[in-house]
Amino acid sequence: MTVSSEFDSDTLPLFQAKSDEERPETVAQLTRKIKDLIDSDSNLQNVSVIGELSNFKHHLGKHMYFSLKDEEAQITCVFFSPENRKIDFTPSDGMEVIANGNVTVYSQRGNYQLYVRSMTKSGSGILWKKFEELKKKLIAEGLTSQERKRALPAFPRRIGVVASKESAGLQDILNVLSRRFPLATVILESVAVEGESSAPSIAAGLERMAKYGDVDVVIVGRGGGSIESLWGFNTEIVARSISAMPVPIISAVGHETDTTIADLVADRRAATPTEAAELATPSVEDIKAALTKLSFRLAERSGKIVRSAFERCSMLGRTLRSPDSTLKLRIEKTDRIRESIDALISGRIDSVKSRMDSLMNRIELSSPLHKIAERSSKTDSLKVRLKHSIRLFQDSKNQKLKLLGARLAGVNPDSILRRGYSVVMKNGKAVKNGAELGIQDKVFVKFHKGFAECEVIESGEEVKR
Repeated sequence: MTVSSEFDSDTLPLFQAKSDEERPETVAQLTRKIKDLIDSDSNLQNVSVIGELSNFKHHLGKHMYFSLKDEEAQITCVFFSPENRKIDFTPSDGMEVIANGNVTVYSQRGNYQLYVRSMTKSGSGILWKKFEELKKKLIAEGLTSQERKRALPAFPRRIGVVASKESAGLQDILNVLSRRFPLATVILESVAVEGESSAPSIAAGLERMAKYGDVDVVIVGRGGGSIESLWGFNTEIVARSISAMPVPIISAVGHETDTTIADLVADRRAATPTEAAELATPSVEDIKAALTKLSFRLAERSGKIVRSAFERCSMLGRTLRSPDSTLKLRIEKTDRIRESIDALISGRIDSVKSRMDSLMNRIELSSPLHKIAERSSKTDSLKVRLKHSIRLFQDSKNQKLKLLGARLAGVNPDSILRRGYSVVMKNGKAVKNGAELGIQDKVFVKFHKGFAECEVIESGEEVKR
């Protein structure tokens, strides 16, 4: 469809043209007329306005855009660069300032606004004054003291979250909790976090969480914003509700530069909702890494103990000199072997028992009946195999023990004397050669049972037939 901007000469007009007096003005014409009226008014060309900064933005570090307001009205302002570089302070929301400039109309939007030429700091704004007054009151009561701050639980079972269910901050919290510590249950109390109803809504949500949440720690907060949008967290009713919580509470209101009354009263303050979720939970990956490290240290320590024991046994073995010492060492070694067997069996039993307990816990947590039956059967099979392995292991060690006992009995001097042999001693030393004896030497003869003192009648190296 084509629309012509002018009537052709042979086309009948659909309406008759009006006179100049009756023809309507365009929006641009009306706006220019209003702009000319304001620009021509000398009373509006050099005005000083005191008010509170709101919605302040420093665009790309150059031009400043903001509103000046009081309890009854507000006006849009713009402060162009390089004039704004002359001020000696950093403007921020809630600050009370005196702005000097001229009022004009921004034609493209039809808004009147104040073009600021200079600006000075007047003092704190209305909301800022309220903030400071409440802060001083709570500090005087001790609600912000470090002595009241409670430690956060290391492994929370249930985590309460008091926030708006539609906020991006809530999604950040849930994402971090799911990633870092999925074992915890999250209990949500959705509340209004902006507007006049935000303060009573937040307080009511905290009270419900305290009564029915059964939680170990609570996160309360929202994303950043202007002082007006965050004001619900700067109220006394919310501060009282936070201080009355029976469990530790983390305040996560705004970004790093936004500090609220809720931040001051809470047990911990997080710069962002994401940081609050990180403070509330341990990292599963960190826990796994710590357990792995402890396992390696335990294995290394156990190996050192075993090696030290073997080295000590070897050293003691090298210092033995007599059959009695050898016998005692073998008996001690046998006892150590038996203790090692008992310890090994006990350790394996404890290990299997611990594994069984772990399996039972996992079964109880997952709850499927077919898995319970399957794992119960596997546990029974492990028990049978364990008993069989223990029995074989004990039989093997007992057989080895018997062999060692028999070998020890074979080298026992008492066994040799029992077979009819005797020991001849001269001056306390055993006589190994007849040539060592002289006629009429006194000797001591030891039998299996009893002894005799004899006098040598004849001696020599060979026996006479």
